[in-house]
Amino acid sequence: MKRSPQDSQHHDFAVDVDRINWLKEILPTDSEQRDYARERCAIALTEAIGDAMDAAHLNRSVLAERLGRHKSYVTRALSARQNITIKTLSDLLWACGMEIESVQLAPIGGAPLPRVKV
Repeated sequence: MKRSPQDSQHHDFAVDVDRINWLKEILPTDSEQRDYARERCAIALTEAIGDAMDAAHLNRSVLAERLGRHKSYVTRALSARQNITIKTLSDLLWACGMEIESVQLAPIGGAPLPRVKV
């Protein structure tokens, strides 16, 4: 049976709703879900900066030097607990010779789990 584009879109949406539902079971309040979404965003951006540093073969000291800042500035910025600005994010990426080309969005609870470094 051949599916129409509307059928596949509806099916994809149903899968996304199931992904959101598991999150609502674990984190039932809006406040908990909002905190989760903030943490996921911080992790994704921190990993992107780390990937840019790896690609440019830079450590925190060299990155700080390129920015005219102390190493502690970079360390704080790369902490998932630090609330960096978009300007700081773009500065860090610039120092790596990178920029943001696009952003991939996913329904809450639908994004892959964070990478675990061993």
